[in-house]
Amino acid sequence: MPPFNTERVAEFARGNLSHAVYVEYDRNLFWLFTNHGFYVLSSPLLGEPNLAAPTRVWPPR
Repeated sequence: MPPFNTERVAEFARGNLSHAVYVEYDRNLFWLFTNHGFYVLSSPLLGEPNLAAPTRVWPPR
């Protein structure tokens, strides 16, 4: 990760940066990657999360 410009980032936001979000639309989950770790989250906008293991391989082989 390259350093960010401290003159353009507010001081309160410097220690808790989010770098990426990955959405699993088939499981209704999204992953948030930050300076402090990564988190799996859900939202009512996506629907009930599916926490079960996949029943088939994707993409098909």
